[in-house]
Amino acid sequence: MRKILDRVKDKYRKFLVDHYPKVIVDRIWLRIKGHKMIWNNPKDLNEKIQWMKCMSDTSQWSILTDKLRVRDYIESKGYADTLPKIYGVWDSVDAIDYAKLPQKFVIKCNHDCGSYHIIDKSFNPDFKEINKDLNNSLKKKFGYNILCEPHYNKISPRIFAEEYLPLDNFWWGG
Repeated sequence: MRKILDRVKDKYRKFLVDHYPKVIVDRIWLRIKGHKMIWNNPKDLNEKIQWMKCMSDTSQWSILTDKLRVRDYIESKGYADTLPKIYGVWDSVDAIDYAKLPQKFVIKCNHDCGSYHIIDKSFNPDFKEINKDLNNSLKKKFGYNILCEPHYNKISPRIFAEEYLPLDNFWWGG
């Protein structure tokens, strides 16, 4: 019975995210901030982001949130040289040939947050476990996450491998 109830709650939440995101944001806001979201006069940055998420055109957000499609936008602004190299893009873990990838790289999904793996082949990574994790990530609709971000649901999930950038390449590194 508990599983059925959880499935019904999940479907109801997804329906609200897709059709009435303000209801979800109100619930989140009440739980986190202790008061309902003030829709007619957002004051701080977080309130304005929530307002924009629910009340404005977010069609560009999907493009800018997609870790692969945003590259076209960055290139169009003249910053192609700042982007890490892409070694491959796949729709399925079955298509990945790890032997053809370099010694060090990062592999992740384009449509979510946190599905990345930093790979150094000298440490004998467990590619079966990595594939399992990536496969699970491909199945998730990240837009239904706790923060109600429906623009993520318009991204076609894919996996990609990109250049590993060591920390000493950054201003805060060694």
